[in-house]
Amino acid sequence: MEMEMRAMEDIEMAEDITPPLPPLTAALHDAFFLTHCSSCFSPLPNSSISHSNLLRYCSPICSRSDSLTAAVFSTDHFPFSDTSDLRASLRLLHLLLSDPSAWRSAPPERIFGLLTNREKLMLAEDDSEVFVKIRKGADAMAASRRTNSADIRYDNALEEAILCLVLTNAVEVQDSVGQTIGIAVYHPTFCWINHSCSPNACYRFDTPSDSINTRLRISPFCTDIGTGEGSCNQMSTVRRNFSHFITKDFQGYGPRVMVRSIKSMRKGEAVTIAYCDLLQPKAVRQSELLSRYKFVCSCQRCSAKPPTYVDHALQEISAFNVELLDSTSISNFDYDTAMRRIDDYVNNAIAEYLSIGSPESCCEKLQNLLTLGFYDEQAEDGDGKQLLNLRLHPVHFLLLNAYTALASAYKVRSWNDDENQCNATMSKTSAAYSLFLAAGRRRSRHVRITVIVRVIVVKFKMFLSKTGNLSLSLVSIAYSMEVI
Repeated sequence: MEMEMRAMEDIEMAEDITPPLPPLTAALHDAFFLTHCSSCFSPLPNSSISHSNLLRYCSPICSRSDSLTAAVFSTDHFPFSDTSDLRASLRLLHLLLSDPSAWRSAPPERIFGLLTNREKLMLAEDDSEVFVKIRKGADAMAASRRTNSADIRYDNALEEAILCLVLTNAVEVQDSVGQTIGIAVYHPTFCWINHSCSPNACYRFDTPSDSINTRLRISPFCTDIGTGEGSCNQMSTVRRNFSHFITKDFQGYGPRVMVRSIKSMRKGEAVTIAYCDLLQPKAVRQSELLSRYKFVCSCQRCSAKPPTYVDHALQEISAFNVELLDSTSISNFDYDTAMRRIDDYVNNAIAEYLSIGSPESCCEKLQNLLTLGFYDEQAEDGDGKQLLNLRLHPVHFLLLNAYTALASAYKVRSWNDDENQCNATMSKTSAAYSLFLAAGRRRSRHVRITVIVRVIVVKFKMFLSKTGNLSLSLVSIAYSMEVI
């Protein structure tokens, strides 16, 4: 049985197509316990309400909405550094057990109408990371529940299914500045929207204080392989159970999600969003989707033969320029490890900037990555290690977050600096990074993309090869791009 959401009417680009949808379950990342409300995810006021040493709330309403679920778990049992997946799973399990009629009539592979993927996820090898996480997580959830109730089964099958559901359906929740602060699982109106590498919709998050009135403009549709398209036997059951998905205890609280069109849609057209970073090469996207969601994407973009121009370009610019610091060679270069280390370096620089508020440090670290490359120590065939200098293509997808952070950091520096000349230079540098990022992400006809990408790459390579004034080089790029 394949589920999807379809447009109920013709929809133009840039229109909201769902009302704000509250989550079935949500959990802050552990790092935000002391700064954000555990119920609605809003920043905490100076005086907050707490049920424990960990969970804090911004208001009595949020405290009451989470009081029942807050009592069912203790992080003492949790084996992972970040417990958001397990806490979200326990909250969903509490909701499930509070009204068993909402799930007993659903098909075995679905709970609340959502696919658990348990059979596929638990078929993995015993030593796989996902398999081990599910097994240990289910044990921890069961142990946490037993501290509050002795009447708990010992096979942990239900805990495994719920955790698999969360791992499959949860989305990362971001705040107004783009910082990921937690995860949430929404009911099928959102979760049945399928993936495409060329989607026609996107989503954003709203807080309960926002007042947005938008009617639902999409509807569920299913394909039953056994009986034919549109005659799914379970559809009517799942539709009836929609009323159970948002109970009085949960209604109106938590980070709400809204879906918005980014392309025009015809009535009956399937609505799609992106489950992964679309600026990654096809092979990376396919690997990520298969690893997490257990499917191979066959959307129009992935199926195109020959590959689309964008995917061809992404493949070309995804390679490393590996430079050794001496004349020896390395035979076992680990591409994935190097990618992960560079990604961690960029994310840590951005996280430090967001948490500490030091734009100077962020600018220095990210500019060094762009101009000097990344130094990585990797093992040889023998016992020794070699120091490699890794350089990324200027529009490599890992650098796009760096450009966004640099544009923001230079903008902040322009506000903080007292000297008018330095202020103007910082402001222009911020604009330069913004324009470079905008051109690199532009979605237009292939001819125009070719011209833009070629020009910005040539000019950015010229900038990287020079040791002159960074700001003037970037401003030169910005002005050149303005007249393309």
